[in-house]
Amino acid sequence: MQQVDIGTRLREAREARGLTLDEIVATTRIAIGTLRSLERNEIDCLPKGIFFRSFVRSYATEVGLDPEATLQEFLLAHPIDGLVAGGPRAADRQEGDHIFENHREMARVWVTLTAFSLPLIGLIIYFSFVGLGSPT
Repeated sequence: MQQVDIGTRLREAREARGLTLDEIVATTRIAIGTLRSLERNEIDCLPKGIFFRSFVRSYATEVGLDPEATLQEFLLAHPIDGLVAGGPRAADRQEGDHIFENHREMARVWVTLTAFSLPLIGLIIYFSFVGLGSPT
């Protein structure tokens, strides 16, 4: 089955209207990376769920295409399961997110330990010097 290249259609429609990606960004508030991914049919790089649908509709509207028809064509070319669950690199991204969360948790533990340790170390040092004085 041949996939419909909706991304190319979006790009060609944009160029036919003489619009740049920056102009589309200004009117739709969609990140330029997302627009580029749409034009390249890079499904695994696109936001998932409702955001994806609204991005396709907004982009299509801005370039003069029927937003609902364009969305339906895109979904036929790229089944919704792939959009919801993620594309081929989604597993890598999720694993990377997990690693990021572990780093975040490690940083949180480090900050907590430091916050409790520094005052304790200060007290130990203080009482060490106070305890070193000669008895009166």
